[in-house]
Amino acid sequence: IPENSLPAFQAAVDKGYGIELDVHITADHQLIVHHDDTLYRMCRVERAIKDMTLEEIRQYTLLNTDEKIPTLKEVLDLVNGKVPLLIELKSESHNCDTLCRIFNHAMRTYSGKYIIESFNPLALRWFKKNEPSILRGQLSCNFFKEKPHCDLVLFMITVLGSNFLSRPDFISYKYTDYKNPSVQMNCGFFRARLALWTIKTMDAYNTVRDNADMI
Repeated sequence: IPENSLPAFQAAVDKGYGIELDVHITADHQLIVHHDDTLYRMCRVERAIKDMTLEEIRQYTLLNTDEKIPTLKEVLDLVNGKVPLLIELKSESHNCDTLCRIFNHAMRTYSGKYIIESFNPLALRWFKKNEPSILRGQLSCNFFKEKPHCDLVLFMITVLGSNFLSRPDFISYKYTDYKNPSVQMNCGFFRARLALWTIKTMDAYNTVRDNADMI
């Protein structure tokens, strides 16, 4: 079962597992569920989602299966409120407002429990202004480790310098970097909960489980 396919979401629902998923907007303003910005890793196609229409994306399958990249509506219809959702909005500055607006409209008819998160503080700012009742989280990590030559924007996200605009309800930080002093300062100042991502081993879990509100 390939990741982020409808059978994968069904398997999670069958086990009663909460689901984390990522939402992108296509060139024709459709919402799809896929982790990466491109189709290369899962479909072996060197194309960016933001430059493709939904019809173009549907031409490809996930790995060596018949499964296609699902739309957000297909995932929501399948889950149907049976388990809670943690939804990451994958957006760039130029399409952030459009993504947030279309996503928010799509979720108005969904009755299940969900919260949102994003690396892009503009997405959180949009929801703070337009839908403040939806819990929102700032995703981050130490981008100086990930990209040694990161720019001013990534520096601000690393030190959570944009939180005064987005006022997140929780901060979701990479578990190897959470001792960054700015994380503790922001959690205290904004009274935000701390989540840590992504734990893959029991050793890692046992190391950090007492230092965060959510894993």
